[in-house]
Amino acid sequence: MKKVRYITDAAMITAVILAILLISEFTGLELEETFFFLIPAPIALYALLHSPQKAIIPAISISLLSMLIHSPIHGLLFIVPSCFTGVLYGFFINKRFPGTLRIVISILGALLINVLTLVVFSDFLFGFTIVDDTRVLVTEALQLLEFANLSTHFKSMAEALMIGLIPALVAVVSILEGVFSHTVTIFLANRIAKNQDIGIFRGLRIEFPRVVTYILIPIIVASFAFLGNYLTITGVAKILLIIGMNISFAALIFYAFEGLTLVAVYLNKKRKTNFFILAVLALIVLFPVMAFLGILDSLFKLKQRVLFLN
Repeated sequence: MKKVRYITDAAMITAVILAILLISEFTGLELEETFFFLIPAPIALYALLHSPQKAIIPAISISLLSMLIHSPIHGLLFIVPSCFTGVLYGFFINKRFPGTLRIVISILGALLINVLTLVVFSDFLFGFTIVDDTRVLVTEALQLLEFANLSTHFKSMAEALMIGLIPALVAVVSILEGVFSHTVTIFLANRIAKNQDIGIFRGLRIEFPRVVTYILIPIIVASFAFLGNYLTITGVAKILLIIGMNISFAALIFYAFEGLTLVAVYLNKKRKTNFFILAVLALIVLFPVMAFLGILDSLFKLKQRVLFLN
């Protein structure tokens, strides 16, 4: 009976993902490009229900069939990494690895796919490079702000800055996709596998060491201080400013997530877990506040103080 169950579960997961690929094939929507970060979730759930070893079977089946019925290059770049990210995530759940390591696996899987598809093979896949795409997006955004009568200098700086921030943007998008994949996987594990031992924030430790923050704060301050001269700075100074802005942007995103975990720990301590969703919304709406909380947590170890509160 158990053998029949894991075969039928594998067939069902394969059928669902292949149905999505068939929709992409006949409509041209290319859903696997937009929602590839959701593919690891059912694979990881299968690994949790049965075993990571058995999850390799549907992962290989989905990967091969995606290249046969849809597109070999899309299957290779979007589906194969997603499937095996799910297998690895399921292995980490099965072996009770901390939540931090599981979410890192999700983020690295998303980062691998984004680097391959947005940077390395973007011209081959889409017919344009990520620099061209960024330039178009910035131009469209600025057109929506025409009522503000923005100066030509500001527009040029915005375009140049966004192009310079491409590495950080790719990293941040990968982090968000990895976090969302992690969240969906945990939700399915709680609802379908009835596994309440794992949670979205449980075992999640996001924290910059204090010494790293001492190094990052001057970089962030200096980068924003010289940002107004972005177009006039040249040579090595321009390269250093671009590197500094990428580090600053990525670090502030990380600090915001550190602030989110601080809020999550506090809510869990106060037994107000129903407010977790508000904490996630605050990450988006009150991003500077959450990033500041993350910096404070790194410097003063606020999570540890919350955990030791009576």
